[in-house]
Amino acid sequence: MLLNTNYRGIVIQRKKVAGGMQRISVYCSSRKTIDVRSDSIAFSVPAQDFRKYVKSPLEIDETGEKAQSIPLEYDRAIKAYWGKIKTQRSIGYSRLETIYDHFIKQANSDNDKVTVTLEDLAKYAFGEKEFDEKRYETLYATFAHIVDDNVRFIPTLYGHSTGKWELRSKNSTKELQQIVDWIRSRDEAYTNFLEHTKALVEFYQSHADPIYGTISKRDISAGKKLVSQLTKTDKRFINFFVDWIKSPEVVTRSLPHGKHCPTILKALGCYSASTLMDQSLAVTFLKQVGMFKPWDNVSLVDNADSISEFVWSEKAKASEQKMQQYADAFLGADNVHKAGFNARDTCDGIRHDFGDMPVYTIDDPSAKEIDDGISIERIPNEDASWLHVHIADPSAYISPGHELTRIMEERIQTLYLPETHFPILPERLASEKFSLSVSAHSAPNRNGSQYAMTFSTKLDKDGNIMAWKVQPSLVKNIVKVYYDDVDRILEPVASVSTNDPLVDFSKTFVHPVTDEAVEIPKNHRLDKLHEKNLIDLYHLTRKHYDFRKRNGAIQFSRPTAQVSLSPTPLDIPEFEFSKPSFVSNIPTVRVSLDRSSSSPARRMVAETMIMGGRIVSQFGREHGIPLPFRTQSWSENVDRTLLQELLDSRDPVHGMVKFNDMLMYAPMFTPASITTVAGLPHAIMGISDGYVKATSPLRRYLDIVVHWQLKAHLLKEKAPFTVEDLRRFAPQVEAREKALSYIGARGTHHWVTQLLQRYQAEHQEKVWTCIANESDRVSYSELGGAINTAAVTILELGIRARVENLDRAVQVGDIMKVRVTKIDPLSGFVNLAIV
Repeated sequence: MLLNTNYRGIVIQRKKVAGGMQRISVYCSSRKTIDVRSDSIAFSVPAQDFRKYVKSPLEIDETGEKAQSIPLEYDRAIKAYWGKIKTQRSIGYSRLETIYDHFIKQANSDNDKVTVTLEDLAKYAFGEKEFDEKRYETLYATFAHIVDDNVRFIPTLYGHSTGKWELRSKNSTKELQQIVDWIRSRDEAYTNFLEHTKALVEFYQSHADPIYGTISKRDISAGKKLVSQLTKTDKRFINFFVDWIKSPEVVTRSLPHGKHCPTILKALGCYSASTLMDQSLAVTFLKQVGMFKPWDNVSLVDNADSISEFVWSEKAKASEQKMQQYADAFLGADNVHKAGFNARDTCDGIRHDFGDMPVYTIDDPSAKEIDDGISIERIPNEDASWLHVHIADPSAYISPGHELTRIMEERIQTLYLPETHFPILPERLASEKFSLSVSAHSAPNRNGSQYAMTFSTKLDKDGNIMAWKVQPSLVKNIVKVYYDDVDRILEPVASVSTNDPLVDFSKTFVHPVTDEAVEIPKNHRLDKLHEKNLIDLYHLTRKHYDFRKRNGAIQFSRPTAQVSLSPTPLDIPEFEFSKPSFVSNIPTVRVSLDRSSSSPARRMVAETMIMGGRIVSQFGREHGIPLPFRTQSWSENVDRTLLQELLDSRDPVHGMVKFNDMLMYAPMFTPASITTVAGLPHAIMGISDGYVKATSPLRRYLDIVVHWQLKAHLLKEKAPFTVEDLRRFAPQVEAREKALSYIGARGTHHWVTQLLQRYQAEHQEKVWTCIANESDRVSYSELGGAINTAAVTILELGIRARVENLDRAVQVGDIMKVRVTKIDPLSGFVNLAIV
């Protein structure tokens, strides 16, 4: 049984969707079926605990596609279980009424909130014995109580998985209750707020560009009087709206904001009576009063808890200050030791000096943190070569006990957004000292060289790694080249996988269109030696890829959006309202498809990183070094016939699976995970003997952990992290990696929808091509009506959307021509109609 603050019901279908989520169909007490994402669940009861209420339960459909005939007993079961919960709540009423006062005593001051688990709250309210005997009944009764007490209790972002709730601070509770009382009594503070903000909204509506939301500088100057009329109390009301946007979706309607914000929007009289007074309109209101810019990705505010280590929070501010202080101290040279950095290189005696051997760093022109380079070393008198993967070595300076390590551990990995990025290391150190780029030579080490960790391999005749070395190193002869330059060099020898008729990597969509050409730096022509080295490196990586392909490696021709903005970096949204801020210009949005699968240079670099990961895995396994290995296997229940069909569908030359074929077999895939067991397979990568991520220590915390572990072994020292340590924080790392990847992907989706909104506002009725990700299914509109829909991918843009009001059956892989009908500015949902 699944429950949240708006619905109660029984799960009848579930299906894996993007972002590690599930789409769940729930038969509700209203006798309607609704679809929710798994992160929208507020509380759930296991099937075995609910089984006594249902004699003949349906088998849950894991495909999400089967038609379900709902047994009549489901209605009786939902009603009976809810009656049981109400009885349980009545029994514990007196203690439930005191739980806030009991637990808020843990706060250090009246300004501090307290985090507690639902389990602790239930145990206090009902006692240990009652809790043990009726675990889920007491938990749900407690849940129902604190949801109703929506002024003093707040769910955390991942409340369902963690069971944690926040108790508002005493002062925050008083302030919120005061705002609610002002609204209910129509206090002068409330009516003045309505007057002031109504004037501001009307100013925006009459002066802002109806398409872009921009206001001329002259009009902004003229509106300063209206801005100056806003009082501190007005700002509290505006932040009341901001808090509504910040709230987790599972409880937005149960919060006082969900009741009173729509009332305020209606009372302003600035919006049509037919407009839904919902959170999307609240976002519009906040843009019109200058809280958000017209293009702001407001979903970042909605995911504030997930990125609190990077931005907005007091912890983020303190971490940023510390990072800047350490960067200043390090680059000042004299204070390196005092700042806790290694006074000397612990690996000085064992570093291998690669001298003048060319090290090729291949990346985009905009890249600053160059954390990898590659070399080829031909072996005299042998028809073989060493391929060296050189990785930046921040562990030469930063020890596991340094304060920067703590910040890296909290952040886990760099957060990349289209607007900007938030690194795990001070950016100046990453780009000016640790990076393998040429600019790093401004702070040289021995003989003008850079520190690196080098993973080296020789391949056998089949392309498998037959010898390997792991060694701290010095590299000096850095040759910086760009992907496009290398693609031109490889063109005569590398065939490009462009045989998927559904994916066109040549198109780019830009808005606003300008006459300015995009200047892309190009290298001078490389000499023949460098060209030969790069071609030979390509052949080695191709040989290794062919080996993986024979072992079942799968790559997809997938349309994935890639966004670039100008100017950049752009500010992300404000987290609290302080004063109105209006803009006169909009950023340029450029959308194309990620070319990783069609660029020989990109595929070559990716393959060398995979080789580096295999080398580290083999070295760690050989010497018994505790490492966070990555593993992925096919499910024991996988249909072996379908699996063979998938493998047979790969292009015989490039090994690519066409996008429409990938959609057919997508339900078979299982996510990769972290393990401390060496030698486990990574099936999708075609690796049978172990894999470790170790090539991005400037961007991923676990990669620098791997470097510390390797160095400890090479120096014959005790490893800083035990197997138990790695096992303990592996789940945290996995969850964090997925969350940050999801936020980055959602940010990209936001900017693509910005492009679509601009086209729509300009009445550019563009027709797009989409492919069905799933078969059609019945969904429900905002007003509760049943409509036939299908989840799709817009092929030109590489984003997911939904086709509505289908008048025919749709199967996975069907192609449709569509146009955009609606875009939700808050959720980013894109609705389409067939043309």
